Amino acid sequence: MKNNVKTPFCYQGSKLSELNRLIPYIPNNSRIVEPFLGTGIVSYRFGKDNSCIGNDLNPDIYYIWKYTQENNNIFFSLINEYMQESNRSKEYYYSKRDIFNKEYWKAEKYSPEKSALFYFLINSSHAGLVRYSKSGFNVGIKLFLLNGRLYSIDKRTQLLK
Repeated sequence: MKNNVKTPFCYQGSKLSELNRLIPYIPNNSRIVEPFLGTGIVSYRFGKDNSCIGNDLNPDIYYIWKYTQENNNIFFSLINEYMQESNRSKEYYYSKRDIFNKEYWKAEKYSPEKSALFYFLINSSHAGLVRYSKSGFNVGIKLFLLNGRLYSIDKRTQLLK
């Protein structure tokens, strides 16, 4: 049986392709511990019948989930602003990446604005890859909503909520 669960954002190392293999081994009323939460796809799939605990060492991923859990209006409105079809250009992507790197990369302060920028970057980068150099996020563009990811940003953000 093909699993049709979608992920709320692209992220290298997503466990989406492993879900069908996990289903037979996770009975209802189990506790799910997802030490590398990432897109949260395992917790999303099994969380309706089980309790879930998630963790991720990347604070940028953690804060996406924090603002999601809080249903933060600033976070969601910025995602919707950034992820418009009219913003599907190299110039827009690299301008947002520059803002992320210059204003947020070295700062250990987190905000809905930083998390929304990070969300945009990983959804617009090649294969959802997250890679940093000493100057910040350095993955090239691979425009969002392409290559089989043709469901809209509204559907993605609904998965976050």
